Amino acid sequence: MRTRVHVVDVADVSARGTAAEAIAVLAEHPALVEAGSILRRGGLVAFPTETVYGLGADARSAAAVEAIYVAKQRPGDNPVIVHIGSAHELESVTALAQAMRAQPPSTAPAIDGHAVIGSAAATQRGGSDWREHVPRLLDRYWPGPLTIVVPAAPELRAASRGLPTVAVRVPDHPVALALIAAAGCPIAAPSANLSGRPSPTRAAHVLADLDGRIDMVLDSGPCRIGIESTVLDLSGERPAVLRPGSIDTGAIAAVLCVAVADGDAASADGRASPQPPRSPGAAHRHYRPRASVVLMEGDLSAVAIERLVDALAARLSQQPTQGSIGYVATRGASSSGGLPDAIRRRLASGPQPIVIERRSSDLFAHHLYDDLRRLDDEGVGVVLIEAPGDVATEPITTAPAILDRLSRAASVVVDSDSDLVGAVDAIERLMVAAAQRP
Repeated sequence: MRTRVHVVDVADVSARGTAAEAIAVLAEHPALVEAGSILRRGGLVAFPTETVYGLGADARSAAAVEAIYVAKQRPGDNPVIVHIGSAHELESVTALAQAMRAQPPSTAPAIDGHAVIGSAAATQRGGSDWREHVPRLLDRYWPGPLTIVVPAAPELRAASRGLPTVAVRVPDHPVALALIAAAGCPIAAPSANLSGRPSPTRAAHVLADLDGRIDMVLDSGPCRIGIESTVLDLSGERPAVLRPGSIDTGAIAAVLCVAVADGDAASADGRASPQPPRSPGAAHRHYRPRASVVLMEGDLSAVAIERLVDALAARLSQQPTQGSIGYVATRGASSSGGLPDAIRRRLASGPQPIVIERRSSDLFAHHLYDDLRRLDDEGVGVVLIEAPGDVATEPITTAPAILDRLSRAASVVVDSDSDLVGAVDAIERLMVAAAQRP
């Protein structure tokens, strides 16, 4: 079967009254009504969020959630995020509020009148606890690109993949919120792509991977942010960022009034953690295009980059069927922020190079997955990507999130001039292997 595509233009609807009124109107759009019906029947619908396109299913249905894993070819231990319409709906997906009802009302911090998370023991001692600030955190960042990991309600066992916790967020996109309203259920939704591929930020990316595998795509144009949400674990003694995103750790720590730990479930080189992952995108290789990605970071000099480009251009000139060189330059390309002429000239010595320049980390994040997919479509065999520059120059930055995604996408990482020879050998082995694939 072909996947149905409905274009949903939110421009006119967004101008009507309050945000809640606009979402209510949008939920009655014929495409949203149909999509909601598909979800209630156990089907799969891809939809836009402010981060990336998600592949949605009824989070309460084990069969529907399992269909996500089949369509994406997703590893079975990789949990998904449950999307809800507001903080009011937390009680439907987490056991936290249920537990808090056993405490006296004065000891249960609340947001909009609903118990969310708290430490009754700390309050009874007359002290304070970072959990008391969680309602303020959600009030500031929901709707938005913040996912929280909290104790799971029993009915969400399928979405939590057997873990005692579940990842939850409120998306900041009118189509996503209208779909939740139209479906009348929490929506389990990882990114709407084949597992391991770059995440989709356009409906065309979804169709490239999943056409015929899912029921419908709601197309509302490119995603505003372009990189996945920050995942924050609130289930332990100390808050921990399991996956970096556009909301940085410092901003979260400032609201919670406590240092926030780095709680990655696995190393970026793809080695498995002995513990099951609590966050999507943390324990498996992700975001990889068909081309081999070479991440250049650390103290790699311009001279070393020139030598690397020379070696690859010479190899590809001899083997044009293996594609061309793609080069993604960031502010780290030179002190002036542009790609040095010497590197540009060396790229031109190879077959049909493609150069993409992104001058800020936010711009880089917005285009990252689109750039990787474009380079694949252009027949690029090797992509050289400069790591983001000095993150200290941008007080609100997506640079750590970009580096996390690139580290997981990279086949080879070069971080010093001494790595150059080994890197060239490794890249050549990858190119030979790629040429032998059917």
